[in-house]
Order: sequence, then C-alpha cells, then structure tokens
Amino acid sequence: MKVFLFLVLLPTTVLSLKIGLFLEDSDIAESIVDVSQYALDQIGSTLEIVTRVYSKTYTSLLEQLCALLEDGVVAVVSASGSTFTAVEAQVVSQFDVPYIAAVATNPYLKTEESDFLLLMAPSDIYQCQAIFDLMKQYNWYDFTVMASADDRGINGMVYLQYLVSRDSDFSIIDVQHFDVSKGINEESFMSELQEIKNSLARIIVLNCAAKYAKLIFNAAKRMGLMEDDFVWIVSDSIAGDQEKISYSGSYPSYYEGIFGTVPSYGQDSATLTSFTDRYILGHGGSSSNIMMSSVLVADALAMIHTSLPSNVNTEPSLSCSSPAAWSDGQSFLNSIFGATYEGLSSTVDFNDEGVSKSTSYDIMNFRSGFQKVGSWSSSSGLELQTENIVFAGGSENPPSGYGSTLSGYHLRIGVVQEPPIAFLNQSCVDTTKPSCWTGWNPDIIAKLAVELNFTYEFIENLRYGGYDSETGTWNGMIGDIIDKTTDLTMALAINTERSTFIDFTHSFFEDQASFIVMSPTTESSANAFFFLLPFDITVWVSVIALVTVVSMIMTCLSKLSPYGKYGAKMYALQTCECEGCLERRDHKPGKKYSGEEKACAVDKAEEADSIDDMSFYNSLFVIGTGFVGQGGETLPSAPSGRFLVFSWWLFVMILTSMYTANLTAHLTLERSTISISEMTELLDQDTYTWGVIKDRNLESMMRRRGGDFAELVEYGVALESLREGIKGVAEGTFIFIDESSVLSYNFKDDCSVTQTDTGKFSNEWAFGLQMNSPYKDIINTKFLQFREEGYFTEVWDKWYSTGTGCSRETAGSNTMFDIPILAGLFYILGIGIMCSLFLVILETIHAAIADMNKSRGFWASLGHRLRLKRREIVQEWCGRSSVSPLVE
Repeated sequence: MKVFLFLVLLPTTVLSLKIGLFLEDSDIAESIVDVSQYALDQIGSTLEIVTRVYSKTYTSLLEQLCALLEDGVVAVVSASGSTFTAVEAQVVSQFDVPYIAAVATNPYLKTEESDFLLLMAPSDIYQCQAIFDLMKQYNWYDFTVMASADDRGINGMVYLQYLVSRDSDFSIIDVQHFDVSKGINEESFMSELQEIKNSLARIIVLNCAAKYAKLIFNAAKRMGLMEDDFVWIVSDSIAGDQEKISYSGSYPSYYEGIFGTVPSYGQDSATLTSFTDRYILGHGGSSSNIMMSSVLVADALAMIHTSLPSNVNTEPSLSCSSPAAWSDGQSFLNSIFGATYEGLSSTVDFNDEGVSKSTSYDIMNFRSGFQKVGSWSSSSGLELQTENIVFAGGSENPPSGYGSTLSGYHLRIGVVQEPPIAFLNQSCVDTTKPSCWTGWNPDIIAKLAVELNFTYEFIENLRYGGYDSETGTWNGMIGDIIDKTTDLTMALAINTERSTFIDFTHSFFEDQASFIVMSPTTESSANAFFFLLPFDITVWVSVIALVTVVSMIMTCLSKLSPYGKYGAKMYALQTCECEGCLERRDHKPGKKYSGEEKACAVDKAEEADSIDDMSFYNSLFVIGTGFVGQGGETLPSAPSGRFLVFSWWLFVMILTSMYTANLTAHLTLERSTISISEMTELLDQDTYTWGVIKDRNLESMMRRRGGDFAELVEYGVALESLREGIKGVAEGTFIFIDESSVLSYNFKDDCSVTQTDTGKFSNEWAFGLQMNSPYKDIINTKFLQFREEGYFTEVWDKWYSTGTGCSRETAGSNTMFDIPILAGLFYILGIGIMCSLFLVILETIHAAIADMNKSRGFWASLGHRLRLKRREIVQEWCGRSSVSPLVE
C-alpha cells in the first residue's frame, strides 16, 4: 500500500492553520498537490496543506482519513469519486469539520449524516439534463443506457430516467448494468452489449469509469454497435479522462463522433489561461497537470482560505477513537456558505444545500480527441456549434436514431408445418435451414429478410399455442416466444388472450370460422321433378295465375287504347262513311288525311287485315313465350301495351335468373343432404361427429364465447393436427371445424366435400413477437409497405391458386325461394301494370285532343270517344249486336 505524507510549510505567521487534502492513490495525485500548492501561493495564503493518500480500499480510506483529522485540520478537501466520498463525508461530518468534495457528482450524497458536505462539481442531475437536452436537440427520443453496477453508474443516470418519465416523447428502450466487482475484460460486457444490440437501440448513453469504456468500445465495434447509424453519449468520467481510452496516445477511428459531457471548469477563461501560463513558465510545471480535478481542488482550497473566520484561532483536537465535534466547525461552515470566490474554474459559491451554484457543462465531440462543440447551463440551456460537430463515420448529418435495417442480426422464427402456411421439405435433415421451408409465410419471411438484411433460422413446433389455466403456461409457438426461444413466429391469429402475453405485428390477413364435411349421396337424384325445387309451390301457382291475369290485361289494353290496332280500327268502323276509311284508319287520330278520296271501304276493313291480333289467345301466347325468350308473332302497338310487355319481360328476366341460380345450386349440391348451416346445430343432431384442433385460436375463441360454442369444444373431438382433421372428413360423417382459408386450401381439389363459412369468429393474422420486442416497429414499417404494394395478396394468390380447384357452393345456400323472398319482384310487376293502365287514360285524352275541331271542343271530343267505347263494349265485347257506323 502506497501511503505518503506531504507537509507543506508556508511562511511563519502568528497563526498557521491546516487544511486536509485527501486523495486516491493514483498517477495524478502529485499533480493535484503541485497545482493546489501553487494556486495558494499565488493568493498569498498562510494555510498549511496536509495531504493524505489512500489506496482504494475502505480500510485504507478510514485509516488515512482518521490520521488526517488527528492532524488538526480545520477543513478537508477531497478529490475522491462519489463512492468513496459518501463514506468520507459521513466520517468527517461527525466532527463538524467542513468537507468539500471537489469532483464527486452523485446527487444523492447529501444526507443527514453528511451535513458538513459541500459539493464543488455540478451534480449528475445537471449532467443528465444536459444529455437529455442534447438528445432532444436531435430528436433522439428512443435510447438505451449502459452503466457500471456501482454508485457512479447507477446513481449517475437516475435523474435521466426521471426526465424521460416526464416526457412522453422519450423512451428508454433498455438499461444494462455490468458488474465491476470481478475481473474485467472485453468478454465481461458481451451479454449486456448483446441485449443492447437485440433492442435495436441506435442511441447509447454510457456512464462508467474511462478504463471500462475503452474495453466496451472495442467489444461494441466487434458487435457492429459502432457503425455509422449509432450514437454514443458518454458521461464526464469518460470525456474528462480521455487518456484512459487511448492506445498509447492514439485513438481508434471508430471513436469519431462520440459525444460527451464534462463540467465546465474555466477551460476557456482568461483567468485559467493566465494561471496556466504562470504555472508553466514561472513554476516549471507541466500543462498536463492542469486538469479538471486539480483546478477544482485548487479552487476549493482557495475558497477555504477566503472564508476562514478571524475568530478561528485554534486547530481542532480530534480523534477517531473518541469522536467529538469541533466547537468552531459550525461557524466555519456558515462562513463558507456566505462566501463567494472568483476561482480558476468559475465563481465559487454554495447554495443553502451545500451544492455549488455553478451548474454548467461543456458538450464534447470526439474528433481525434474530445473537442468542445457547445455548452449547457441551468440558466441558458443547451448551446451547440453545429458546424463543428461530426457523427459516426465522419458524417456531418445526424443519424435518425432509428435503425432502417437489421443488418448483422440473426432471428429465430417459430414455424408450424401446415399447408399453405408452411411446407417442409421432408428430405431435409436440418429443419432450421430456410431452404427446407416453402409456402405462404416462408415467402414473406424471405422477402422481409432481404428488405431488412437479416439472417434467420426456423424453429419447428407442432402447435400454434394453447394456454393451460392450471399451470399458467403456454405451449406451442407462443410458449417459445414467451420463453425467448424464438424471436418471431409465423402467422398467428390475434386475440385478447394471446395479446396479454406476446406482441403482434400489423395484421396481413383476415379469416373466419368454417366447417367442412364429406358430401353423401342424396335423395334428390331420384326426384323426377327436381326442376321445381328452386321455387316454393306458392311461387309456381302465383306465376301461372299471373300469366293469365297479365294476358287478360294485355287484351283489354289493346281494345281500350285508341292507338292499338283493335281500338283504332273499331273507331274507324264506327265513324267512317267515306271511301278512304280503309287507308285512314291506319293513321293516328288527328293526322290530316292527304290521300285520294275513295269509295267507302268499311265493308273491306276486316278483309284488309285482322283487328283481333291481340285477342286473349294471342296475348296468352305472347306472355307465355316470354319465359322461353320468345316474343310471339304479334306485339302490342300502343304505348300502354308495349310498357306492359316491357314490365312483364323484366319480371320474367329476373325470375328466370333467380330460378337458374337456385337450380344450379340444387344441382351442384344435389349430392349433399346436409342441412346444417350453423355450427351450433351440431349439438341437436346425432348423424355427425365434429372436432376442432387443440391449442388453436378458434378453439380458444369458442371456449371464451361460452354457451353452445363452448359445448361444441367440450363434446367435440380434440384434434391433434390438421392432418387428423382431414383424415376425419374423408371417413364420411365427420365435420371438421377450422379457419376458412385453411379448409379452402386443403380441400380445394376435393369435389366431394361441402364447406360452410359461418360468418363467425372473424380474426386477423399477424406474426407474433416477444412482449415489447424491439423488432416490432421496423417490421411493421415493412408490413405497411408490403400491404401498399399488394404483396400480401400476391403471395397468398400464388400459393392458394395452385391445383385444379372445385367450384363448390356452401351448404345451406340452396333454399327454396318463396313469396316473401320474391315479394319485391311481384311489386315491380304490379307497378308496371298500374303504369300501363294510366297510359291508356293518357292515350284516350291525347286522342280526344286530336279529334277537336271548330264544331267540337275537348270535352265534347272526349265524351264522343267514351260513348263510342261504351257502345263498342256493349255491342262487340258483349255480343249484343254487330258494330255499325255511328253518325251523330
């Protein structure tokens, strides 16, 4: 143990008091003593410095500290770190001797047991604020912390975590502490660095001794954590002691761009510059002795000299064996509180809590050594000289703080062999190799690996994952994720139960529950009247009745309309006396006849062409042939009749389309007599057994839904695998319940089965991740890109479209159509008939207007036509007499 005593005797005065200087045994101890003594000489101090140096053990510390107190010092100035300062302050405070910690920064050193402690260096609270503001400046909101598991490492970053907790923009991805109580080498940090790498953090805050930082940086370089998109921010213990991270005075190129903070101690002040010049030129000292610790110690000693009360004229008589307080200690402490000194580092003064009011830090950036690029203070905040800052790799552009790739990462991916999700090449011996797997999900993983530049291996499992409520554990791929055996799983259905234990990516597929069964031979094959099955008997009776009714209406419209052949010719027969009536009757009423006058030809009217083209017989033929796509030989000529035919054909077209579709369904499903359209109907029959695959999303959702669905799981067969379900369907009376897409794919070439989509238990599929996985955001970003590009649809179609496939309707879709189902169609026909009748009225009015002349007005013309029509109905329709011209 190296222990030495410096007794520096100043010029003899009436009173010579002693100041204790307590130092760690290090290579800078003599430098601190030399600078401190020279600084006191410069201000003409009469104080005597008594120096004690201890080796870095608590035993040596207590021995040397007690010896220092017994030397009769009126105050103690220490250059110890925070860990040893905590002990020193409690010991010295017992004797009411002022104790100034020159370089300790732990904000939690001040306690009731250390009430005589004064802190010269800015607290770590301010360093944390400076680091926080630096990250905020560049929008580096997500970061990780690596620190030594000692007082320096742990307490130094506590306030940074507090600041993050108050700002929702920030997030600490991970905190890693490494043990310094054992032998340290590069391998000592590998597990912590691996965790940081796995976290995908790009911003790393490091707080530890400089000697550890050198090893950490080298190990981080080997692991790819010093690349261009990484940012390291180190504490003052590293940035302020850069010689310890050098290699014989030189620095590796991968240090470039590291940020650091050091307390401002007047490096740029004229006062310190002048003192340094005098120290070198006048004293013969070395410039390397002018460092933060020596300057702060010198200022602490000078502060004691300045604040020493005049009434303190006796040195303490103290002993650790019989502790007793120094009577002048409290007044001396009060004097220090009230004093101010313009020191080498800055203005030295303390607040009521014994903490220096000087709270400024220099922001450092590594460029062949740490260079000042800015400053931070509690009053003015962060000020940066951005033009002088470089980042990793010499870049002048700040990294985003987020990784855009997974370069250098190797992921373990859980997989279940299940078509079309994943196919395993049975000839493969090592099933972890990506080349052994093909299918829908392996294609997505392969594309993801190319886009994000990672390597991977597959970890096969037999199940997706089920929860055991008794043991509170999961099996299958979900269990692997929870146990951290895998980093990512292939497609899993998202549900609330799973989301409690694992994380999920964005979904890329949607599905629902479905069931499938072998289609047995049916009784409809022997039904000679199977073609009547699409419609209920009430529909057939209604259609036959409508044919008759519409035919009758068409006949009436032809006779009532003045523009129908019957109506026009009957009007001519009743009114014409001229020779040209035969020609004139073919013209619309109201059109002036311009032909030659001929002898009266009424007697030739019926011989020229028939006036009975739209008789009931012919109308029935026109209406009936509409069902077979024919229109009859003669069609109505009046608008009212034509509109009625149009309405009828529209009715027939829709009706025949529905008939054809339902007949097709009956013929397609002719072989199936299963009438089950809902899963719950299985509970009320004994023809079929059913089953659900164990430890699968659908089974879990059915159990949680409760009621009939829980009973379906309870009384159904618990299938071990998809293969077992497929085999059960092939046996004939087994109904397999599973995801619709899985059933559709695995039975798409089997035309002997019937599949029913239930429309229930809809779910979304996504990849599973460990809870709070760092891979989630970067994979989600790619998934959004894949979705926008249509890749998910493309890759699904690629695998689903293989094979011949069967056009297979869903069971239960061949229901007979009855009147309630077709009511809307009948309403349309009724509206058409009403419109046709209204058109007849309009046609009669229009004809009456055309009949108007100088001697006959509208109402007279309308009455004339109505009287003729009444006469026609009585004489012609009712057959009371033959029609003859009516002359009024």
